Amino acid sequence: MRGLPATTKDLCHVNLSFNFINKMVQATPDFLESISYRNPCDNSHAPFNVISGAKGTMWEWFAGEPDLQRSFSAYMEAGKPPGIPFPSIFPLCDRLDCETSEGVEPSEITHFVDIGGAHGQVIDEIKDEFDRRKVSTANVRFILQDLPETIDVVKAKGGKQNITLMPYDIFTEQPVRGAAFYLLRHILHDWNDELSHKVLTNTAAAMDPGKSRLLVAESVLLDQGASMFEALLDVHLITIAGQERTEKQWRQLIEGVKGLQVVKVWRQLESSISVIEVMKEAS
Repeated sequence: MRGLPATTKDLCHVNLSFNFINKMVQATPDFLESISYRNPCDNSHAPFNVISGAKGTMWEWFAGEPDLQRSFSAYMEAGKPPGIPFPSIFPLCDRLDCETSEGVEPSEITHFVDIGGAHGQVIDEIKDEFDRRKVSTANVRFILQDLPETIDVVKAKGGKQNITLMPYDIFTEQPVRGAAFYLLRHILHDWNDELSHKVLTNTAAAMDPGKSRLLVAESVLLDQGASMFEALLDVHLITIAGQERTEKQWRQLIEGVKGLQVVKVWRQLESSISVIEVMKEAS
């Protein structure tokens, strides 16, 4: 608003919007015409590649552009829509059999792995919810995974209290085996079905049947009547050959991985994000 001082995040949001994001959107009509208006399905051949000249994906390109990557992280934080905290969508405490009386804690050591969790915002929300309900986190081991350059930024800011920071590439083998929870929040919508299948396969291989839960936190589009925000986000994702998906598309993608089964889709009308709860069946 006029007269209010701009924060660093605000400036990053404006700069990246005009100098990067908008250029990708503007390049989209001509790009779609060039591929006969088919849905882009190659993350290395998208409007982003037209405006950047990059040969690989946007994320690979960011690895060589650390300043832009930091700006993009700030852009995503500044531009995210208002919503409700993750624990208000998915009942994590209930799944851990936590009581609400003062001083209780999960009865056994529990590992929660936030895959591609950026700066750990979701883990912070979970810890705040535990504090609100007076539930101890002494038996919960939080693990934040992201690319090395992102983890380095978190460390440079002083790290995260009682959170293990772990560099990790989602297209490689998941090193944490048998965790109670694996979270993929706003990860798979960046990737086509083939690469999303690979991420899910890597995660499924680390899960314990009947014990581990995979939580996929994403927009779950209605077949008709998607919100304006969801529609606009889908248009933006076209610029990197990503996509939002309907519940049917999510189920097909997730259950296309051997052993994975959707248990429930948790929705909140006040939030643009749903949580798809997934478990691994015994082989």
